[in-house]
Amino acid sequence: MKASQTLHAAMLCGLVVFFLQVQAKDKKNRHFPDDILSAKTIVIRVNLVGGTVYEKRTKHWGPAPHHYASADELKPYIEQAHSEVEEVFTRKKRFQVVSDPAAADLVCLVIIYSPNLGEGKISGEFSHAIMVLKGGTSAHWDAVPLWMTTSIDLAHKWYTDDVALLHDHIQKAEKNNP
Repeated sequence: MKASQTLHAAMLCGLVVFFLQVQAKDKKNRHFPDDILSAKTIVIRVNLVGGTVYEKRTKHWGPAPHHYASADELKPYIEQAHSEVEEVFTRKKRFQVVSDPAAADLVCLVIIYSPNLGEGKISGEFSHAIMVLKGGTSAHWDAVPLWMTTSIDLAHKWYTDDVALLHDHIQKAEKNNP
């Protein structure tokens, strides 16, 4: 891993810890910003950070052969994760998924850290973060997440579970604030 990637990951982890602390203080007040509750469209962006490609075993003993993924090798896995997240949004029927961030009300950013890749699918991950940001080209746009959650491998949660959790939280907020 390059020094710049390590620095980027450390800064992102610090940001995640900060937002977790803010989120923990606000657990009782599940108020969602109007930007989320009034949104109709969303764009999905997926980023894989790191990643190990496991090759098919040729021996019955020892670890499976593996190597770190290149940018080209990550593309099909990014497309797979994008499709899985889009399927959750389609199934929940709360937002229309669009492809242009300038035309979307919201942006759903899915960051998957150190995924295990092999045989055409993501078979595990170290951790992930899901962030929802404002979309569009408004002069009031900023990069502060409107909603965010993270998970590490010990929780045994999948990134699609946390996208579904977003929908559950929105549904509760809409029920409590008609």
